[in-house]
Amino acid sequence: MRTLKLYLVGLLLYLTFVFNLERLEWKAGIDGVGIHTFVYLLVILSVSVILLLSRARHYSIFLHLFSWSFAYFALRLTAFNDSPIFSGMDTYVTITELAILLVAIVIAYQCAQQLHKFESFIEEVYLPARDRRIRQPHTARDEINTEFIRSRRHQHPLTLVAISPTVKTDGSGIKIAVDEIQRHMVNRFITASVAKIITTEARRTDMIISQSDENGLFFVLCPETKGDDSVALAERIRAAAMEHLGISVNYGIASFPDEALTYEELAKRAEQHLHLNSDRTQAIVSTPPEDKGIAKS
Repeated sequence: MRTLKLYLVGLLLYLTFVFNLERLEWKAGIDGVGIHTFVYLLVILSVSVILLLSRARHYSIFLHLFSWSFAYFALRLTAFNDSPIFSGMDTYVTITELAILLVAIVIAYQCAQQLHKFESFIEEVYLPARDRRIRQPHTARDEINTEFIRSRRHQHPLTLVAISPTVKTDGSGIKIAVDEIQRHMVNRFITASVAKIITTEARRTDMIISQSDENGLFFVLCPETKGDDSVALAERIRAAAMEHLGISVNYGIASFPDEALTYEELAKRAEQHLHLNSDRTQAIVSTPPEDKGIAKS
């Protein structure tokens, strides 16, 4: 975490220096090197791509350096060919512009790598049982079909519980030091923490499915369980989330065969109940209490 902070501060200071370079030269009475405007745009674009696109961090830094250098020379030879690239003082301008761009790429790439390590640490610490309990929809398809076949054959009930945290972008209610986590990591931390709570509270026979990592939506498939009986599980998860994280979670429950006959229909119904419960919760929170006044003595 300390290394990540250092790289982020270093990137901020470097960008501040770059975008005020000509102003500093003017105050010092030095003739500026005349950096092209598009270089600043390339710096912003390259840093944004490396930091915001998770796929970019998987490529080698040399590929980034080569790609953005190629973009620089392509622009210099086409749209910004007002001066030679290597001729007299223009050579120093080219070297300076290229150095500004490449240094920004190196620092941004290191920030992205440190951020990736931090994300991996969060997943390892707060989602240790992901491989065993948390399933993706495409990998759990066969087991889901097996449970539905068993329920139909033996006429046993089956319920699906949809669970999602109500707090997404605002981390003010979390009982952890939010300043130690980057703002864009809060949602992922909440999702991982809720997943750990679900794996703790769910039965061994329950199947946990991570439906959406971005939205923090989980499905818990409960074999041989009626809808009313699944409320206890959902309430335990809600209580644990409030106790350990200081956040609330909403849930929706749909049962087979009362509400749906296939998994897709059951998932749709569970999500509908989830959204209805979420809307009711928001309505209750947003509705101000009636002013009944103070009784006179």
